[in-house]
Amino acid sequence: MLDNVLPTVQKFILQIFYPVTNYLNSALQYLDQVQIQPARALKLDYFLGPISVLGPEWRALVGAIIGCLLILFTAFVVRGIYNLYLLFKTGVKWW
Repeated sequence: MLDNVLPTVQKFILQIFYPVTNYLNSALQYLDQVQIQPARALKLDYFLGPISVLGPEWRALVGAIIGCLLILFTAFVVRGIYNLYLLFKTGVKWW
C-alpha cells in the first residue's frame, strides 16, 4: 500500500516545484548569455562627475568595471537563490 502512495506523492511534490525549477533554469541560461556590450556604456556624466573629467579612456574603464560588478552581483544573487532552493529541497525529504 505504501509503495503505491510514495510515487504519487513524489509526482505531486515535483509538480509543485516544477515552475520554480523551470524559472531558475531559465535564469541560469540567461546569465550564461550575458555579455558586456561596449557600445552601450554607462553615462558616468550623470552620476560620477569627477570621473567624467578624466577623459574617454578612463570613463570607459570605470564604466566597464561598474558593468562587470553589476553582472557579478546579479550572478551571485541568482546563484544564492538557487542554492537556497536546493537547500530547501534537500531539507524536505518527503520522497
